[in-house]
Amino acid sequence: MTQNKILATIAFLLAAAALIVRAPDRNFSSEALASMIENEQDHITPLELARSIIGKSEAFRLIDLRDSASYYRYHIPGAELMTLATLVGGGVHRNENIVLYSQGGTHAAQGWVLLETKNFSRVRTLLGGIEGWNDMILYPKLQTSADEIKQKEFQERKALSLFFGGSPIVSPDSAIVRSKEIPKQKLLPQKKEPIPKLEEDKLRQTC
Repeated sequence: MTQNKILATIAFLLAAAALIVRAPDRNFSSEALASMIENEQDHITPLELARSIIGKSEAFRLIDLRDSASYYRYHIPGAELMTLATLVGGGVHRNENIVLYSQGGTHAAQGWVLLETKNFSRVRTLLGGIEGWNDMILYPKLQTSADEIKQKEFQERKALSLFFGGSPIVSPDSAIVRSKEIPKQKLLPQKKEPIPKLEEDKLRQTC
């Protein structure tokens, strides 16, 4: 079983348990939850996230759930540092499009589950967490023996890597070790969408 499948299984088990305490105003079943995970509706890939950040194709809040030391050492541009307690205690709103990430993904999956129990429906996690981001975006690898299709795919990842301050790697050795150098932090302006008054009033009534 791959790491991503293990994380998905963990998220499913946690969410299934959380169904017991789910608020009654949303019709949700374990079958629907399983379908979401199976159809990969619960996460976004590093490549999709990088494209969204650059192209600004959709408005979303990117939440970093790691510890503060890791966040200030390096975080994905535009990400906000937040604890799980803050996340579920009013740090985000139901009408927002939310992407969570942690080191490997497990912590973010827990955050996803907690928000699901509070009837949030627009939450995704970053597949593989910051480790997946590093492997796919900051330090993409290409073997010199790669076919034409893989070389073409690598060109986009190379451009993304350079944009985000990473170092693409081309080598005949498939066992190459990624550089430990921390990329220069790239800062992007953050724009938060205002909460519609109708939704805000509704949230106040439910608090």
